[in-house]
Amino acid sequence: MKSLRSYMWRVASWTYVMDKNIALRHAARRGASNAVRVLLEAGADVHALGDEALRRATLNGHTDAVKAL
Repeated sequence: MKSLRSYMWRVASWTYVMDKNIALRHAARRGASNAVRVLLEAGADVHALGDEALRRATLNGHTDAVKAL
């Protein structure tokens, strides 16, 4: 049972990391405009969670990320 829980935790963690929309929000917050462009090309939803990525980039003053979004 312990190994099954460990496996499920690893899968859940990997799924979380692989979510393009979450990655887009983190990249926008950090101002990683190249990463933002790549994630958008890969199909990340720029309007996920009410334009959260755009708001995060704007609040942190990352103009290149805002332009990419």
